[in-house]
Amino acid sequence: MENIVKEPLTNGVEISYKKKTNVDFYGDSVSYIHLKFGHACKRCFFTSEFQRLYGLFAKNYLKFFDGKENDLFKTDLDVVKYIKSHNIPVLLYQNWLDLEFLNIDEAIKYIENYKED
Repeated sequence: MENIVKEPLTNGVEISYKKKTNVDFYGDSVSYIHLKFGHACKRCFFTSEFQRLYGLFAKNYLKFFDGKENDLFKTDLDVVKYIKSHNIPVLLYQNWLDLEFLNIDEAIKYIENYKED
């Protein structure tokens, strides 16, 4: 599995990421959410097509991102679990390492196990 990078969290839990790809996680061609320090509110972008197709998610996530009341999310874990349960096609990116999570389960594991030193 040469396309996978594994990194341990401070509590020893190992998280898997995709090796660097050509995806621009700072641009406006794909929909993405940056996770950093166990939080899902570092940076995000949703294309207009994504917002049209997944408007309920996008609207509520952007409120959550801005720290405002919303109908869906109270925690970062709520966000990633919703993405998984509703098959939302948004890329999840670990901002500190500059790597994309291997899959949604790795992002959930990251948030569930993240501990700041």
